Amino acid sequence: MLALENYKRNIKYIVVLTGSFWPRALSVITQDWMAMPTLIEAVAAANSICPPNTSIERKLVMANYMIVRHKVRDFSQWKPGYDAHLPKRNEAGLTEKYLLRGAQDPNEVVLMFEAQDLSRAKSFAESADLRETMQKVGVMDKPDIFFLND
Repeated sequence: MLALENYKRNIKYIVVLTGSFWPRALSVITQDWMAMPTLIEAVAAANSICPPNTSIERKLVMANYMIVRHKVRDFSQWKPGYDAHLPKRNEAGLTEKYLLRGAQDPNEVVLMFEAQDLSRAKSFAESADLRETMQKVGVMDKPDIFFLND
């Protein structure tokens, strides 16, 4: 029990890595490991699923997102049209992370996508194809679109 308590006191960070690069990885970084010069060495020492020769720093630098908010005439009619447009979103490098509906208005839709490339996401958002599809599936207002990165 004493060894476990010493280990708990020695924990500096718990790192959770998620996304397409790591489906789900958890590493515990202790004070001893923090003395190592790079994140790669620390994660490798923590017996992460990530091999030491992987460029973790490059992968963790920045993720891009696109958030869309709009009102639809009828969610149950809008959703099949939205689903049918998936190949175009895939071509634009967009991966749906969240599809949310308004708590007070279920026809208000907020979507969050991870974007491989913000310029491709912007081109998709400005495309005539998307405008036509949104009109066809019952989007009622001009969408609010935000491009973000962390």
